[in-house]
Amino acid sequence: MKNLIKILLILIITIILVYLFPTLKNLLLLILDFLLPFIIGFTIAFLLVPIVDYLEKKKFNRKVVAILILAIFIAIIVSLFIFVLPILVKEISKLIENFPEYYGNIVNIIIKTANKLNIELDENK
Repeated sequence: MKNLIKILLILIITIILVYLFPTLKNLLLLILDFLLPFIIGFTIAFLLVPIVDYLEKKKFNRKVVAILILAIFIAIIVSLFIFVLPILVKEISKLIENFPEYYGNIVNIIIKTANKLNIELDENK
């Protein structure tokens, strides 16, 4: 718990320093670019180690379980890119394509509502 409090204090101090010294922001972004792969790796390990520990307690070989869990994790990530990403791109492109129609519908709803409530709208804004 003490380590978590220390980390939170460091984050708070860093945020305050960024607001006080805007040039420090570029340096922190450079450091973040360098550390990002390590942060991602730490996060993945933090999430997967409890599963490995649990299976090791159930008398499985730690190395085999670690490789198996990592392979499953990588398969899930690759599957998401193969199956979910194309659907997401397709839906976003449809949203962008239909956005003018959606915008027009929203404006019409606002105008109708304003007319019912006897509110004058300034259409120049």
